[in-house]
Amino acid sequence: MLGLPKAPRPTPLDLCECPHCGSRLVHPTHWQVQPDGAISLQLRCPECLAAMDGTFPATRVRELDRELAAGRAEVRECYERAVRRHMYQELQVLRQGLARDLITADDFTPLRAPRTTYK
Repeated sequence: MLGLPKAPRPTPLDLCECPHCGSRLVHPTHWQVQPDGAISLQLRCPECLAAMDGTFPATRVRELDRELAAGRAEVRECYERAVRRHMYQELQVLRQGLARDLITADDFTPLRAPRTTYK
C-alpha cells in the first residue's frame, strides 16, 4: 500500500511578517532575554493590530533587528528627502519675493499683541 506523500514542511514566517494580514511591519513591543540566550518577544502588527508573543533564538531576533534597522533607515531617507524638497521650495519663494522687492524689513519685525483697553 502506497502512503500519501508528505507535505512539505512550511517555512516559518519572518518575525517581521504578520501571520494574520501578511504585513511586514510587525515590531516588538516588549522583549526579555532568557537564561538560555533565547529572547521572549511580544510583537504587534500596526496594520491589523494583532498581538503575538513567543520565544525565539537570538539568530532570528537579530534578523528582525536588521529588518527594523533597514526600515528606520528607509523612513529617515524619505523624511530627509521631503525636508530637502520643501526647504528648496521655500527658498525659491523667498528668492522670488526678494527679486520682486516684495519683502521688506517690516516682514521680519515681531508681531505685537493687540492692546486691550479696560473700561
